[in-house]
Amino acid sequence: MGLTPHKKAAIRPEYSQRPAPIKVLIKISVNMGGFIARQPNGLLCRFSDTVGCVSHYNLTDEEFIELCAEKAREDARDVIKNHLQPFDCVLAETEVGENIEEDEWRQILKEMNEKRED
Repeated sequence: MGLTPHKKAAIRPEYSQRPAPIKVLIKISVNMGGFIARQPNGLLCRFSDTVGCVSHYNLTDEEFIELCAEKAREDARDVIKNHLQPFDCVLAETEVGENIEEDEWRQILKEMNEKRED
């Protein structure tokens, strides 16, 4: 059981009117439209179903991992640039009492409002 809208507004009155959040599905995969195989020489290749042939070959395990990591970084940058939601959505969707207690949520909100020195 989460907070009622009245109780949510009591915690942060400025958030009593919130837009509905937009859900974004993030897919991180270099395998989409293809598959990875171990070559006879022990290295890796990626076969692309899109073009019907090998798109990457002679990759070490570490090179393949880096290829996946770079794709994940690109996807993350895209989310940050194009798919961020207003913080109001976090406040509107948080169900205090379900998966987080009110005291913990208040502490998290406090920390979210503090500037970091990174």
